[in-house]
Amino acid sequence: MSEKKILPLSEMQTNQKGRIRTYSVQGLLKQKLYNMGFVPGSEILMVRTAPLMDPIEVMIQNYFVTIRKDEAKIIEVEVI
Repeated sequence: MSEKKILPLSEMQTNQKGRIRTYSVQGLLKQKLYNMGFVPGSEILMVRTAPLMDPIEVMIQNYFVTIRKDEAKIIEVEVI
């Protein structure tokens, strides 16, 4: 059986799918991410990056979200 590939959301490639595992932040940012749908176990699709590589657009829970690369670095994703 192959090992699961774990990486930060910021390193996912366009059209790559993953499942959110966790994020390493507390306080208001954690609540903000949770409110936007970044819930552990949710599937996520990397849609595209801006021309200068920041921000990135992802699809999560059937809607599109644009998130800064700094915020995406703290979200741990299991590639599926």
